[in-house]
Amino acid sequence: NNDCLNSVVTALYMIPKFRRMVYGINTFGFEGTNNFPLTLQYLFASMQTNKYTANSLDLVKSLKWSPDHLVLTQ
Repeated sequence: NNDCLNSVVTALYMIPKFRRMVYGINTFGFEGTNNFPLTLQYLFASMQTNKYTANSLDLVKSLKWSPDHLVLTQ
């Protein structure tokens, strides 16, 4: 369960300047990888365009966290 991570990501997404900074990161050439900035860009785009939910699982994978890490952070 990554509710804490989701709350932090949502809080950061709600800061327009931070969101613009994330979108401005050059991730050219990292498509198809577990690159954290690219994954965060995808997650923010999903949060912006999806009507219901966005999945943060790819973000967790890009951080190379296991489910055990998420339990420890709660």
